[in-house]
Amino acid sequence: MAKELTIRIKIHYGKPPEQPKDDFESIKSIITKVTAAIIGILAIIIVFLPDNEEPTKQDTATQKNITTMNKQPSPTNPPLQPKAVSAKPSPTTKKKFDDLLKNKISLIPQKKPQPTEQVEQNKKVITANQTIKTQLTSGVKKLKPIDNLGSTISPINNKHTSTIYYHTIIEGQKGNKLTHRWIYKDRTVANITSDITQTKQIMYSSKKITKGMTGNWQIQILDQRNNVLKSDNFTFIAK
Repeated sequence: MAKELTIRIKIHYGKPPEQPKDDFESIKSIITKVTAAIIGILAIIIVFLPDNEEPTKQDTATQKNITTMNKQPSPTNPPLQPKAVSAKPSPTTKKKFDDLLKNKISLIPQKKPQPTEQVEQNKKVITANQTIKTQLTSGVKKLKPIDNLGSTISPINNKHTSTIYYHTIIEGQKGNKLTHRWIYKDRTVANITSDITQTKQIMYSSKKITKGMTGNWQIQILDQRNNVLKSDNFTFIAK
């Protein structure tokens, strides 16, 4: 005996059933709502804010007065004065600078000093006894002394005033200036300077001496650096 199979089909008309929303759509909806809420809050704040009015002249003057009062120093709080900067460096700074300068100078190649003999030759400072011949005389003729008075001299020809010549032959002093210095009782009474233009040159000077100028005399030969190359002494006596 056969059984009957009954199948029932239910048909809905109108709005279809809602489908479940995925996670992305939910997040997007939340963000949209939050953004709308923030915009609404900002709009409310802007509406209730007071308008910024420009200050009037009176307000501006008041502000200037307040600013001026703020600038005036109070008795209890004097204004800060700028510290004076000393132009002189501190001892520590000066010492560091000196040390640095010494180090720099030490790095510069120094010129080696020449031997003493070579320096003497370059300066033409020579031994007087070897290169200078001197003679005291009563006259010079054709650049030669006419006599030799020695170291003790008396009035010549018994005259009240005598002229004494100091005759010298100079070698090795070309280009220098030499001076005859006449000294009476430790006091300089005459300086006679001549240019030496020859390798060997004759130079002489003279001094008039009266009978009252008795005593010790000295004649020095000086170079242009006031070095004494030679000296002679004589005594003048009255008869």
